[in-house]
Amino acid sequence: MTDSSRTAKSIKNVKVAIIFYVVNLVLQFFSRKVFLDYLGTEVLGLNTTATNLLSFLNLAESGIDAAVSYTLYKPLFNKDTTAINEIISVQGWLYRRVAAFITIGACLLMCFFPMIFEKARVPMWYTYASFSVLLFSALLGYVYNYKQVVLTADQKEYKLTIHIQGIKVIKAVLQIFAIIYLHHGYVYWLVLEFLMAIGTTIAINHVVHREYPWLHPLPQMGKILRKKHSEIIKKTKQIFFHKMGAFVFGQSSTIIIYGYASLSLVAIYGNYMLITIGVHLLIDAVFNSIGAGIGNLIAENKPKHTVSIFNELFSLRFFIATIVCYAFYVLVNPFITLWIGADYLLDNTALLLIVAALFIDLIRKGIDPFNNGYGLYQDVWATLTESGLNIGLPIWFGSIWGCTASWREDW
Repeated sequence: MTDSSRTAKSIKNVKVAIIFYVVNLVLQFFSRKVFLDYLGTEVLGLNTTATNLLSFLNLAESGIDAAVSYTLYKPLFNKDTTAINEIISVQGWLYRRVAAFITIGACLLMCFFPMIFEKARVPMWYTYASFSVLLFSALLGYVYNYKQVVLTADQKEYKLTIHIQGIKVIKAVLQIFAIIYLHHGYVYWLVLEFLMAIGTTIAINHVVHREYPWLHPLPQMGKILRKKHSEIIKKTKQIFFHKMGAFVFGQSSTIIIYGYASLSLVAIYGNYMLITIGVHLLIDAVFNSIGAGIGNLIAENKPKHTVSIFNELFSLRFFIATIVCYAFYVLVNPFITLWIGADYLLDNTALLLIVAALFIDLIRKGIDPFNNGYGLYQDVWATLTESGLNIGLPIWFGSIWGCTASWREDW
């Protein structure tokens, strides 16, 4: 693939991603305010916590998607349809095993919901319904949607984005109207979440079949084919620890804070996380869209050119991250005050920690596309150290906030 063709596809991915980024970000802020105004912090905190509990179970997948993408770059470059079908068959086989593991883990976890959510001031069926709907959506991805990785690796992610994010926009609008105008709005919110998960699955499979009519993976053959494509299993094991560190960095905070404080604090913290996620999505919309192009570049085996591109992209990302984090620190509290009120602000210490975490995450993501392309990942000890710090800081923050909240109640 020529540089011009690679660049053109990357630009198209960026354009589509940014358009839907802006639309979805506006809807997310409006939707969250509606959630807080009509359902309260407890229901919002419950939804956030349920999402993060499911993310914990999704660690079972960690590494498969990235390993498959890495393995697909060369066959896509060589237009080897047989190898592509075999690789996706192995992925389908692995994902079915992951789906079974997540289902069993979710059922066991739900047995402990009365204890986990003992202090939550919401009906217990809300907890089970929220988690079940989110679980259903995740399982659809493992059983039916796994083939979309070919579009991503082939730099055609914009075609996925149009369908997936388009449905997401429709879902968000309908959910907002349901919460505002319908009695028991959260029930309808869950119903729409369920139905749109099915709609997304249909759309993804339609796009994949249209683009690759020759793609007919056989997951039942995956156990045999995994020996032929053993690099998938090898890379998955390497990536798992890297993904585990990323999960602890980005997803564990709300679970730990809930353990030390309340669902209300999870909702308050979640407001800041929504903004940081918006920042990530904006930057990722630009840089992630060229990830497959980097993999394709590496597949051409031009080390000097690859190093030059890495230096340029990393410098650009560092510059952008510095400006964004400073702007975040200065503007986030005034924005939250204007958006939902001063009652939802965190103290300056917590804000500084959030900004520091945001800066580190923005920088580290600049290396990931090249690690994915070369199949290089951090070792176990680096991951354990990173995970220990990321767990320790939220525990400290949650315990401090819980103590100060108790002190305020006593007075």
